[in-house]
Amino acid sequence: DRCPSLLDPATTAAMEARLDDIVSGRAGADEIIQEICSSAKTAIDVLDGQGAKLDIQRKPSPAMVKAAKGKAEREGKRLTRADLASYDTLRAYLGPMKERAGEPSAPSPAQLKLGMTIAERLGQPLPDEAKSSARALSSWIDANNFASESQMKWICKFVEEGKIKKPKGYPDKVSPKVAKALLDKMFKKKQRRD
Repeated sequence: DRCPSLLDPATTAAMEARLDDIVSGRAGADEIIQEICSSAKTAIDVLDGQGAKLDIQRKPSPAMVKAAKGKAEREGKRLTRADLASYDTLRAYLGPMKERAGEPSAPSPAQLKLGMTIAERLGQPLPDEAKSSARALSSWIDANNFASESQMKWICKFVEEGKIKKPKGYPDKVSPKVAKALLDKMFKKKQRRD
C-alpha cells in the first residue's frame, strides 16, 4: 500500500527499457545505475520505519532440538512441544552460541587423538598450530589422513588382480573413507561366494 511501484510490472519494464538504452548506446551505464539506485532509495525511505515489523517465526534445527533435549535430560527438566518448536525459546534455554569468528576453538579430545594417531603413523610431530585450533587440526587431518598400510595392501592386491579400478589417490593417498567402502564391498562379495 505504501509503495505500490515495487509490485508494478511497469516499474520492472521501465528498468529493463533503461538497461536496453545502455546496450543501444542511448544512455551510459553510470547514469542508469544512478537512476535505479535513486528509485530504490526512494522506496526504502518510504518503507523505512513505517508499519509493524514482520514477526517471522524461525524453526529450530534438528541439532538444536537434540541439544536442548540433551540439556533438559541432564538437568532433569521437561520441555514442552511448544518449547521444542520455538527457535527463540531454545536459543534462550541453550544460552549464547560460541562465536564463529575471532578466537579459534580448541580441538576436541577425539579430534586430538585422531591427529596424534595420524602423526604417529607418519612418524612426525603434530604441528603446534593444529593442536590449538579445531579448524587447523581438521585441515591437517584432511591433508594427512590416508588409508592404513593393511587397507592399502588389500587395495593394491585387488587392483593388481583387476578386481577393482584404481581409486582416487592411488597408490599412496587413498582416503580412509574410500578404502573402507572399497574393502567392505569386496569382502561382502567374497563372503557371498563362500
